[in-house]
Amino acid sequence: MININTKQQIEDFTNGCCFYATGGGGPPLFGQKMLNEALDAGKQIRIIEANELTETSWSVCPYLMGSSGPETEDTKKVMRSFGLTDKTVTNMPSEATKLLVEQYKANLDVIIPLELGGAATASALATAAWLDLPTLNGDYLGRALPEISQIVPAVNKVNLLPIASCDAYGNKTIIKDAINLQMMERIGKYLSSASFGLIGQACLLKELKEVKPHIIMNTLSQALAVGETLRQVRDKEYENAIDIILKATKSKILFRGQIVKSTAQEIEGYYIGETYINGTDDFKKNHFKVWFKNEFILSWLNDKSYVACPDLITMVDANTYLPIINSQLVDGMNVIVFGLPAPLLLRSDVALKALGPNHFGFDFQQQFL
Repeated sequence: MININTKQQIEDFTNGCCFYATGGGGPPLFGQKMLNEALDAGKQIRIIEANELTETSWSVCPYLMGSSGPETEDTKKVMRSFGLTDKTVTNMPSEATKLLVEQYKANLDVIIPLELGGAATASALATAAWLDLPTLNGDYLGRALPEISQIVPAVNKVNLLPIASCDAYGNKTIIKDAINLQMMERIGKYLSSASFGLIGQACLLKELKEVKPHIIMNTLSQALAVGETLRQVRDKEYENAIDIILKATKSKILFRGQIVKSTAQEIEGYYIGETYINGTDDFKKNHFKVWFKNEFILSWLNDKSYVACPDLITMVDANTYLPIINSQLVDGMNVIVFGLPAPLLLRSDVALKALGPNHFGFDFQQQFL
């Protein structure tokens, strides 16, 4: 069991999760806020192993749905016209979980995160803390991805429904049935769009024996360890900082350079765009491009297709080694791009159909790490 009981651990954990979130998963500061609120209220943040549970233990998966794109003044004006001014719900996934459990009369034993992300995973741990439950040391992706239909249970035909939803203003719904995964995703996105951003949802109210084959284990402990390493490297200014990060994350450097252009827009609840980077140091006279849909999905090196989803493409600030989410990308920022091989569960033939470049509409020659 891992107990997270200090603000430093919370900071390390959310930054480590952000490293694996490939530009999405929400900002770590938002995740830190949720976990610190639970900690300050005297709640326990506990991470346990699967062998501490029984096969008939009941689990649920709370998560954040929507886009992490920035709010504009025009958006805020429209929100006010709908009365969306006072946020009355501090932990949206927790409220969604309570709605689901109350509706379907389940006795919960454990929370399982949907994905890794600075806010996404923290929201699951905070939900568990507020409900006096532990969180399993694992998740359903080992990274972050834009569509709930892409998580391992979904691509392997495990029914995610029913799904409960709650936004920051107290609007609550339950998606009881959907004709397919695409419509389930679309309904969820429209609910988040209606609330102009993120909403909390909860799904996969199942016994552990049904979902266990689809969990990528030990991802939370790994994220905590990586977050600690990034902090130590940042604070102690190691001469071999990059080597230390590569060893801790089992990654490789894809590119190093300066952002010269980053464009993005909100499209049907997704934050979609491209980032262009000119090389520095060993990558001088080279250029790199990343396409993202909430998360970094595809990359090109010198205009040739390169690493792509499901493998992980993640960026850190070259000066602070802090992971970057796509809404933070600005011209002139110096970044290091890391690549990590996807977990094996994301490389199955059925998973690649839902996670690979073709799914996103690209004719792309994929290179696996």
